[in-house]
Amino acid sequence: MDKLKILLLILPFFLGCIGVERIEKPRLRRISAEPYVRVLLGDKGGIISSEKKIYIHKGAKVYRLSSGSIELREGNIYRDKQVIFNTEPSLKVCFEDKKFRFNGLSYRGEVIFNKSMVINRVPLELYLYSVVGCEFNCGEIETMKAGACAARTYAIYHLKPDKEFDLFSTHMDQVYKGLNSETKNTRAACDYTRGLVCMYKGTVINAMYSSVCGGKTASAKDVFGDDKPYLKSRSCNYCEISPHYSWNQKYSRQNFQELVRDRIKSKKGKDPGRIKDVKIKKRDKSGRVKEIMVKAEKGEFSFYGEEIRSLFDLKSRYFDIKTRGDWVYIEGRGWGHGVGMCAWGAIGMAKKGKRYKDILRYYYKGINIKKLY
Repeated sequence: MDKLKILLLILPFFLGCIGVERIEKPRLRRISAEPYVRVLLGDKGGIISSEKKIYIHKGAKVYRLSSGSIELREGNIYRDKQVIFNTEPSLKVCFEDKKFRFNGLSYRGEVIFNKSMVINRVPLELYLYSVVGCEFNCGEIETMKAGACAARTYAIYHLKPDKEFDLFSTHMDQVYKGLNSETKNTRAACDYTRGLVCMYKGTVINAMYSSVCGGKTASAKDVFGDDKPYLKSRSCNYCEISPHYSWNQKYSRQNFQELVRDRIKSKKGKDPGRIKDVKIKKRDKSGRVKEIMVKAEKGEFSFYGEEIRSLFDLKSRYFDIKTRGDWVYIEGRGWGHGVGMCAWGAIGMAKKGKRYKDILRYYYKGINIKKLY
């Protein structure tokens, strides 16, 4: 046997000994039960109330309270103005009818008190009843089905078992207002698509979405620096029906300069002096503004990405700045970051007879829709 054959025979054993592993593609697996999500409702304490009995779990013990309210303040739980527990370690509160009120809104599930945080632990599908009502409630059931799948996928992707909570209840993740935003149609859309998620090559995707893309979605790489093959920029001719498809803001030259000067003071911690010029320096591939340069009396100041929106209080970064005489016009399109599914585009597609799976596959390129539980 020549040396080459001997080498080929012993090479697999040698590689195994030095720890080279065979890399396998992620496999699609179903889970046996619906997961729970932990949603941050507030981080400054507050009052929780229930019309039924309240059960406080502390360690191995459970304490039963009559209906009424308890208050989380500075790491302590108060009842009738008396401290009854502290929240270190975290403490679970359950309710006889599995419902409670917080900050004027009604919620399902249970509460976790962690320091000054009020966290709602709730089954995923019940959470979605509210999210779809906040983010996708419209007259098109196929849009709401698509929204339910996207919101479910987003929530599962962002589960964080090693953190104190999974999701914010605001636009930082998905808007969630509990029972107040549920409707018959949002519940029907979630029930119809129960357990369905969007996957790319066997893994759950980061199913981002925004209100209105303005005619072209943005790439996740351009907005968040995260290059996902299913979150590429693509044209969208379906959201023209939105009242936010195009918009404009008008300022006198003096007011515009004062606005920019004040924003630089607050964001950069420095008075720039008189504003001389504001220029768009760079755009991303979708046409959204990537960099703004402000020339001022005391220097030049640059703003990038999503901070540009807060500089002028804009709905999106898809805009132009034009000056006519003593007036400054900001003319733009869309509302939101523009990545992923366009909610108004999904409405437009449904109006044209598209089904929810068609909508999802249009905005998330190359995905499959699978039942996870």
